[in-house]
Amino acid sequence: MNLVIDASIIISYLIGSKRTAKIINSNILQLYAPEYLFEEIDKHMRKIEELSKYSQEISKELKKLRSKIKIFPKDKFEVFISKADELLSDKKDIPYLALALKLNCSIWSNDVHFKDQVIIKTYTTTELLDELNL
Repeated sequence: MNLVIDASIIISYLIGSKRTAKIINSNILQLYAPEYLFEEIDKHMRKIEELSKYSQEISKELKKLRSKIKIFPKDKFEVFISKADELLSDKKDIPYLALALKLNCSIWSNDVHFKDQVIIKTYTTTELLDELNL
């Protein structure tokens, strides 16, 4: 299954969600993200480090995550930005939806506003666990 993964999922993984780790470590998904993902993670790094079960190894965990996610620069999906902007109320998440539109694949996010649009299927962690029978 191909999925665009957003920052909420990475943050959940880094602070120790066993359910999120179970999915990511299953290696049955092909994960994609805009390069913006790691910019967003960097903005929240202090809080992530405070909450993380990986506080001593957070850079190692981020490196491991980077190896599991195919990153796309903005110029590879830029033509879909205006469509994504029309569909989403939360403007910071436009790059994720634009990439999903380009790749014609679903999104994995726990941000509920993705469910406001009906063009791209969005899975929460709970829904994905059920879908994958994990």
